[in-house]
Amino acid sequence: MDSDINLNDFDLKKITNLDLEFYMETTNFLITQKACTECLRFSRMISMLGGPGFGKSNALTYFANNNANTYYVLVSESMSPRELLIKILEVMGFQNKHSSSSVYNLIQSIGYFLSTEAKKSLLIIDEAGRLSNKNLMNFHDLRNSLNKSAGIMFVGPFYFKSKIENMVRKNVQGIPELNSRINSWISLECPTLAEQAEYCFHRGILNKRIANSLIIRDQNLRKLKERIDEIGITVIEMLESKESNHSKNGLE
Repeated sequence: MDSDINLNDFDLKKITNLDLEFYMETTNFLITQKACTECLRFSRMISMLGGPGFGKSNALTYFANNNANTYYVLVSESMSPRELLIKILEVMGFQNKHSSSSVYNLIQSIGYFLSTEAKKSLLIIDEAGRLSNKNLMNFHDLRNSLNKSAGIMFVGPFYFKSKIENMVRKNVQGIPELNSRINSWISLECPTLAEQAEYCFHRGILNKRIANSLIIRDQNLRKLKERIDEIGITVIEMLESKESNHSKNGLE
């Protein structure tokens, strides 16, 4: 592959930084910012759905980092209800203060904190598809304790809505009530070809021919990143080889 690569086709600083972080104002990014703003301002409960690599987490962390009283929590598959509630409190700044509290007291503590802040708050729950039935029931209790003082946003894969609807049909305790409190469902779409091209540029690909070879309809940004990283690794190896040869020549 080295023979097909010309180093002049790249911004070397960007293409070799496999952990490069940046924000793009894609359609999904703008939809996410608008939804978060609405959720925060009007204390709504909103669910946003999108596939992997749609830019959900990137847009959510941007909003959380740039808006006061916004708390971003990423759900792990193995989290118990208590562990998730403790994690929420930790994100809010309460470290190691509630480790022995009951689930009921944890919910009440979160509700009290959010309800007594000087300004409205937003709690973002990312990867909501990982939430257990019990976790979902706890959010119904939390919503009841907030009294319109804070918004809650669930963000997850498309099957999250199907999961909720299936539980509603089965009349799972607390879920019909929770579903009735969700004000709206927002669905994101796969990045466009133009957005993929812009992503390539931000990652340091200056040659449009190379960028076009990486762009595929209905491709998510995570998959595109993996393909660009492969090029980045090749460029890193080429630069190291070039430096090594230069050093050897200098010794001769």
